[in-house]
Amino acid sequence: MPRIRVNWLPRTLETTRAVAAATERCGLDGLGVCDSPSGIDVYVAIAAAVDVTEHIAIGSNVTNPTTRTPAVHAAAVRGLAELGPGRIFAGFGTGDSAVRGERGKPATLAQLEAALARVRADAPAGVPLNVAAGGPRGAALAGRVADGLVAGAGRDAGLLRRLHDAALASSVTGDVELWASLRVAVGGDSSHVAALRRAMAPRAASAARFNLAGVTADEIEARGVPRRHADRLAGAFAEYDFEWHGRAASENPNRLLLDDDPELEEYLVDRYAVIGTVTDVAARLAELDGAGVTGVFASVLFEDPIPEIERLGRALAEVR
Repeated sequence: MPRIRVNWLPRTLETTRAVAAATERCGLDGLGVCDSPSGIDVYVAIAAAVDVTEHIAIGSNVTNPTTRTPAVHAAAVRGLAELGPGRIFAGFGTGDSAVRGERGKPATLAQLEAALARVRADAPAGVPLNVAAGGPRGAALAGRVADGLVAGAGRDAGLLRRLHDAALASSVTGDVELWASLRVAVGGDSSHVAALRRAMAPRAASAARFNLAGVTADEIEARGVPRRHADRLAGAFAEYDFEWHGRAASENPNRLLLDDDPELEEYLVDRYAVIGTVTDVAARLAELDGAGVTGVFASVLFEDPIPEIERLGRALAEVR
């Protein structure tokens, strides 16, 4: 069974502390904290999470080299490493909601690589660096400069393996952890599961946009998505409202992006999310062992996270 880390968008310090404490109490491996303009500062949130826990891993999942300079990132990581010795990791990408929500421009892969080299040089030894990527060039970058690849390919085992192979091929050490980035919701019964699937629709669209936006129809097909969906996806991604990124499904206009295409919406939910009862979720997460996955960053629904984390902990315990 892969290691499970909760992925969390921190809206308040109080809730972030509660989520961190529940993550540790429920036997999960760690907590990844999102960097988004709709939340509080990622490093303040990590410090608060470290303060209420004793042993879980905690870090950014993910931040970027655009909204802060590499020197600022390195200084923050140094401070956090003093607060939680041996428990801090740092995850980076080119910049998604944190950049686009402010109408900024994501970093290029070359800029990301240079930033990671600076953070690696200035941060304390032993702090793992991760790179979030959905395609082979980003995966290869992770192999060159990081310890882990956070793959945004959903549950596609073949693509996860190919991305990991690209990272390993460019790695000097030949040792790069593979983390799958998934939306995860654990329901108490079938009716609850059905409601969770609907609530996950905008989150699945967000995950698909990270993985597929801006790529050609050929590339979309290479990433495991039927070519017939390419034009509809491009239209939906162009309409994505970053001001609502990660917000409540009941009010989120992004939940309507694929309302006219239920087949595609169902495909994206199945591809980028794991939703079911405790037993169902345990089985689907265990399947990722076959793809060589080290662990999963599980983005839970933000509206009522503690019961979700508790059920996720039960799913993990069921297969241990």
